[in-house]
Amino acid sequence: MRFLLPLAVVIAAPSHAFADDAELRKKDAIEASCNSQTLLEALECLRSHLSEDDHETVVNSSFDKLAMYHFGWGTGIRNSWGLWAGNTPISQYFRDLGVSHPDDMSGIIIDSYWLYFNDCDIQLDKQVAYYQAYWSQEDTEADETSAEAFSFNKNSLECKT
Repeated sequence: MRFLLPLAVVIAAPSHAFADDAELRKKDAIEASCNSQTLLEALECLRSHLSEDDHETVVNSSFDKLAMYHFGWGTGIRNSWGLWAGNTPISQYFRDLGVSHPDDMSGIIIDSYWLYFNDCDIQLDKQVAYYQAYWSQEDTEADETSAEAFSFNKNSLECKT
């Protein structure tokens, strides 16, 4: 019985905490129409399907807070773009870059959406290195190369504005 209340709080929190994300989840069917072969194609396709309000919600979010889109919008991207199945051009694009986990793929897409439409350098090489270093640390101790890869953060953003 004492575990039911914490469980209820965890289950109820996402619907309240991510109200803006609920609108983005509605885009799942539209996102399926994107048959992007590159990251830039994916970003342009997403932009063409998002309302101005949804677009502004994302680009006006703090870069550090983009993880809040992981379960709503990110789930829609992972599911509708076949990232789990691995049988779509965009999933193959990421696999060719060395990114194999669908969560990482959608994370790069969401982060890159924010970067691209805030006129920042996407730094795809650093994003890829970040995820590769994360997974390599699962098996081995961190080395200098992986520590440098983890430097992809808000402080390293290169924006024109």
